Amino acid sequence: MTATGDYAKQIHISATPEQVFDTLTDAAEFATWWAPASGSAAEAGELRITFDGIEDPLILRVGQATHPTTVIWDVTSCAFLPTGQVPHPPSPSPPPAREDATCASGTKA
Repeated sequence: MTATGDYAKQIHISATPEQVFDTLTDAAEFATWWAPASGSAAEAGELRITFDGIEDPLILRVGQATHPTTVIWDVTSCAFLPTGQVPHPPSPSPPPAREDATCASGTKA
């Protein structure tokens, strides 16, 4: 079930689903893509994202992380924006290539 006001976006990038999944589910990798992050980006984890000049972090709970197709976050705290507004990450650049990456088709991230 989707709650009113949820944000969903599908994008297409030049990276394998495994590369995208690995970036979105590892706090250090996530930080290289969007903003400094700490905590756990694995399923059921909590990811704390900080932005320059903003004291309170954006806190995301990882509701689902199914390798390599799906990552779903739930915003649990976003004190710096009015209720219902969530900062959207930039359209990502492809993650750096990894030697162990293999190609697969179809992803939601």
